[in-house]
Amino acid sequence: MFGVPSNYVPVSAPINPAVIGGDANYNNTNNVLVPLKNGTNQLVALDTGLNPYRNQWVPGPWLTNVSASLYKTVAFTEKVKLRLNLDAFNVLNQPGLPAPTTEGIISLRNSAQGARVLQYTARITW
Repeated sequence: MFGVPSNYVPVSAPINPAVIGGDANYNNTNNVLVPLKNGTNQLVALDTGLNPYRNQWVPGPWLTNVSASLYKTVAFTEKVKLRLNLDAFNVLNQPGLPAPTTEGIISLRNSAQGARVLQYTARITW
């Protein structure tokens, strides 16, 4: 193989390495002999229960959310004023993925954020 560094070590290796002409029960496996109480040996596969990839992290969704507000104040008299507001949530309308997924489908059903929402308000002060 080309391009493999000389100091390369695999993440996990079998207990019994492959030997040319070796026993098929042991070649490149984790099989070991366990002595039983009656004096016989039982061939079993050693399993530590620790997957070498157990601590690997998966990047979560890259969510961005922009909210904005616009308002205009209109004076009817010196004391009576009307303030009109427009609030927009998720202005860029980016759905995002809820979790790392392999299906590749983005819809409102499985999006991490809701669709763009607009809110209109009016306030009279006197």
